[in-house]
Amino acid sequence: FPPTLEHYSIEHLDNPDLPLTMHYEATMDFNHEASTIYFDPYFFKFFEKNPFSAVSRKYTVEMNYLQDVNYILRFQLPKDYEVDDYPQSSGFQFGEEGLMNVKNVCSYNKDDNTLSLNCKFSSRTATFHPALYQDLRSFYERVIEEQNKKIVIKKIIH
Repeated sequence: FPPTLEHYSIEHLDNPDLPLTMHYEATMDFNHEASTIYFDPYFFKFFEKNPFSAVSRKYTVEMNYLQDVNYILRFQLPKDYEVDDYPQSSGFQFGEEGLMNVKNVCSYNKDDNTLSLNCKFSSRTATFHPALYQDLRSFYERVIEEQNKKIVIKKIIH
């Protein structure tokens, strides 16, 4: 049951000094016979695969640019479904100085049957010494692992 795009907008595409904002509104038809649905809340993932696939590196890692990406999802469930389990909020950083940070905040409001997810990835440097390579590689693996977690949605049985 892929989502159907209802509306989208892009802000600040013509102004590089302002943050680029993409807003999507979509609907999904659930399979009403399914009692359990495993839902991937990340329609946009920071990384599909680890950009550091080599086992080791001898030279400095130089990224093309700094990143500051914020992914927000607000999901209204149908009245006959509820969230059974969802990823716990978490945060972690790369390097003692917080050279890169990831923060995931996930919450479920049972009263209005709404799930909210806010995930932020930011980097403060684009250059990494080769001695940090293994830790950098592990950091990206953890980011990918976090964004592969699913939300369990169950049908309410009356």
